[in-house]
Amino acid sequence: MVRRVMGGIALAGVLAVSVAGCGGGDDKKSGPELAWAGKVCSYLKADTSKVAMPGLDAKNAKEAKDSMLTFMKTMKTRLATQQRNLETAGTPPVASAKPAYNTALANLAKIQTQLTSAIGTLDKAKVTDQKSLTKALSPYTQQLAQFSGYQGPVKDLSTNADLNTAFKDSPQCSGLTA
Repeated sequence: MVRRVMGGIALAGVLAVSVAGCGGGDDKKSGPELAWAGKVCSYLKADTSKVAMPGLDAKNAKEAKDSMLTFMKTMKTRLATQQRNLETAGTPPVASAKPAYNTALANLAKIQTQLTSAIGTLDKAKVTDQKSLTKALSPYTQQLAQFSGYQGPVKDLSTNADLNTAFKDSPQCSGLTA
């Protein structure tokens, strides 16, 4: 049970910071949306390296708890940095892209809020064995797992056709993967 709970949380966290939607396009364009996409991808590249799931030993529940706390705090920090960087880049220079921008910010904030709650509860939980660790983690498994399919802010932003093209055409976006 602990492995399943940990796996769900880890999967949600790892996928939460992944960024998708960037790649190379053949028909390069220029314009403010291309420059904006390049800026966003430059910011995000620093925060998209994968965070390894900690090795968890169910026989040492205290150590497993500490490892999960470190993992979740790292994920939360990465998401907060992505949100700040997206805010620093500002609203996309395409009027129709505002809803996609707001969705990206809202998704980042929502995942951070859920991580904050899980971190607080796990930090306060008295964990002495596998059973108490499972009990401490289980209320948040479903909440965090619902974001396991989240592919990051670039994917949210790419729902706008103009930004999708800009992300595909921007050289700064190459190398970002889901």
